[in-house]
Amino acid sequence: MNEFSEAERRIFLSAAGALVGAPAGEDVADAVAPFVRRFRSADRRLLSVLLRAVEYGVPLLEGRARRLTTLEPAEREEYLRGWAESRLEVRRQGAAALKALAMLGFYGRDEAWPEVGYRGPWLGRTEIPILPAPDLLAGSDTPSLKTDTGSVATGARRPRPAIGLPPGITPGRDARSDLRIRAQVCVIGTGAGGAAVLARLAESGIDAVAVEAGGYATAPDFTQRELEMLPLLYQEAGLRATSTKAIGILQGRGVGGSTLHNTGLVYPTPAGILDRWRREHGFPLSVEEMEGRTAEVLSTLGAVPIPHHQINANNAALRQGAEALGWRYRVALHNRAACSACGYCMLGCAYNRKNNAVLTYLPRAVAAGARILADAPVARIEGPAGARRVVCELRDAGDRPTGRRAVVEAPVVVVAAGALDTPALLRRSGVGNGRVGHGLRLHPAALVSAVFPEPVIAWRGLPQSVIVEEFASFQEDGYGGWLFLPSASNWPGLSAAVTPGLGAPHRERMRELPHLASAAVLLH
Repeated sequence: MNEFSEAERRIFLSAAGALVGAPAGEDVADAVAPFVRRFRSADRRLLSVLLRAVEYGVPLLEGRARRLTTLEPAEREEYLRGWAESRLEVRRQGAAALKALAMLGFYGRDEAWPEVGYRGPWLGRTEIPILPAPDLLAGSDTPSLKTDTGSVATGARRPRPAIGLPPGITPGRDARSDLRIRAQVCVIGTGAGGAAVLARLAESGIDAVAVEAGGYATAPDFTQRELEMLPLLYQEAGLRATSTKAIGILQGRGVGGSTLHNTGLVYPTPAGILDRWRREHGFPLSVEEMEGRTAEVLSTLGAVPIPHHQINANNAALRQGAEALGWRYRVALHNRAACSACGYCMLGCAYNRKNNAVLTYLPRAVAAGARILADAPVARIEGPAGARRVVCELRDAGDRPTGRRAVVEAPVVVVAAGALDTPALLRRSGVGNGRVGHGLRLHPAALVSAVFPEPVIAWRGLPQSVIVEEFASFQEDGYGGWLFLPSASNWPGLSAAVTPGLGAPHRERMRELPHLASAAVLLH
């Protein structure tokens, strides 16, 4: 599917070639098409405006107006550098948006990898067994597994099936007509929060249905390729950002939510944060109760300390620096089982070795009779308390509207759609008070990189295994401070998007990729 008009495609490829410092062929435009397809309609319109502005915004050269596509390569590069370094914020934002697309499209292709020393996915080259996983699709055998208490969940106390939806996961893309579903509780979102809630409800004998905006993907779908996995696993194909485009937000989309793409890092809530919650918000659990709940979650996730021999060179460099400076750090917990250390955690585990929601809480929920509707982003919540209607617009495999919808009727609705989409849904549904959406706090991360004389190969091995906590004052009093932790994604496309500069100098920096170590200052 061609996501650009002919004119837009020509302009984009001219800009992309200047930004990466090399000719950009048609395959680069094809590579970014899945990303553009997942843009929100407003952002897609902005992209069209941006491309026209870049094309026709060339200043007078040689006494006559010229367009970007008519300039020589060196002139294009200089012109776009002017955008990137402009005093006008809108021009800098435009250059950053084009750069992100161009770098992903160019360096995400196999053809670009030899130049930057990247060997590509392990799939097809390294034999690693795929661990078995329960089949959660509706109509398959109900999974049987151990619960928190060690008993076996085999469907006992299973509630009656909801109208229009059988137990298990039903892909909305397969629906041939509108769906009408009834349940006692509707859970919106199947990530870390929604999956845990759904399991607890179903195991308590409550008739629960969950709806998920994204699709249902399993290990064979995870190809370890940026160009395929970012559109599959992330909101807006991994390019979601604040309105100014200054802060990128990697948020999950799919059955399992962000647990599909996270790094496996398990970080229990610090005591200082819990104390602040009690003081300011009346958090009801005592220290002992919270410790018990935390232990329960850690057990379900199979969270254990990361073995020291699996700390890769990128993390080891950070640990060595912390030790030299006398800074406090920890080797983190992780929720992996017999990890192969391939390094593709944020592109989905192709070997079923990361205990995400699809391998932990959701099998428990389905075993107890829960229903899950995938490919079903919620448009709005209707009706009064006690008689809610959750209206979903069904999508196909390409995340395009099918023209069909599902309506879930439930007295109780649990909204677990993440810190961004939850308040957005509540506001467009007219649910809640005037404070909804005004309490959001992001944790921006500033990237720090260094080129080492020896190879680092930062994309291989367990990401984020070492965390520097020297300045994490929030651990004591709940306020301020920051963590220092290695970058989670070091493959060519995303690395190129965050590497400073453009054109020929940027291309030279990318050739140093095997020797590059990077970490992020994560502000609280």
